[in-house]
Amino acid sequence: MQRTCSRCSKTIAGLAKSYVECGRLFHPGCVKAYLGTKSAGGCCRVQLSAMPLTPREAHGSQPVDHRSPAMQSAVDGVPRGPLQSTEALLQSILTRIEEADTKSAARLNDLDKKFTAVFERSDKKISAFIDRQQAVNVDFAQKLDQIPNILKIVEGHGERIAVLEAQSARLLSSQHDDRGLSAASRVSGASEIIISGIPSSITDASGVLVESVFCALGVSHLVSDVLETRDVVGRDTSVVSAVASGSVSAGNIPSGTSGRKRSVIVAFKSREIRDHILKIMRSRRRLLVSDVFSVNVPGNVYVNELLPTHAYNLLRQTRIKARQTSFKHVWSRDGRIFVRKDHGQPPISIASEADLEQLH
Repeated sequence: MQRTCSRCSKTIAGLAKSYVECGRLFHPGCVKAYLGTKSAGGCCRVQLSAMPLTPREAHGSQPVDHRSPAMQSAVDGVPRGPLQSTEALLQSILTRIEEADTKSAARLNDLDKKFTAVFERSDKKISAFIDRQQAVNVDFAQKLDQIPNILKIVEGHGERIAVLEAQSARLLSSQHDDRGLSAASRVSGASEIIISGIPSSITDASGVLVESVFCALGVSHLVSDVLETRDVVGRDTSVVSAVASGSVSAGNIPSGTSGRKRSVIVAFKSREIRDHILKIMRSRRRLLVSDVFSVNVPGNVYVNELLPTHAYNLLRQTRIKARQTSFKHVWSRDGRIFVRKDHGQPPISIASEADLEQLH
């Protein structure tokens, strides 16, 4: 039931003054003002004389507590009626809220620590990446600065390579030429003979001299197989005798000083023609100057294989050694030198000066 103040007619929510005799209710602050009015009855005035007129007077110097009984009970712990269970529920709710706040704060603190750790690791990684990138940038800048020098070096290498390629091309060309000359020389050397012992008084051309020798040997038809004839510096009789054919024995080689003689080199189309003429010369054994030329001059004309310089010198040494050791036959064939002491004995090949030491 709603309580109303008899003085101000307002609802009473807190403490109220109650007078049993008349049943009126007043706000504590409205009691004194009511007693001053004419409507206050005698009972009210009698009672006012026996009690304080205001809540402050009723409690001495203590202020009037205008709080509700439920709030007073929650503060001072004194039970104040049926509102105690509500206060306990609110207190429980507040406690749970505080516990939830504590847990939330702990979780937030834990999450903050985790995020902080993650951020720190990320920051370290980013810092390391930045450092590496800066180092890469520095290295890249240095390489960019080196590019002009590298280009100069490459350009220099290109020029050197071009020079080397040109030199290589010239060397290859020279090598091909040398191979061609070497092949021609081998072919020429393998198909050449030397005609020596021709008296210097005979001044005919080399081609005419060759025709005269071929006629004397009975092979004049082979003149057409001659590729080239050329004169060489004449050798004395002893030198010419040193290159005589195998049909001439070492003991019959003239050793006098009959003067300078002419020699002619003859190149044939093939080695077979050369070998054929040498075979005819060996079978004839000796070809006199008077048999070849219409002159009354003593001496022999020699037809032999044209030897390289080293083989020719070795042949001369072999001739000298043969006379000293009584070897009667010395000859050359296909660039190789042979000696034989007498007919019927096996030939001995002479390939070097060391082989000459074996002759005794």
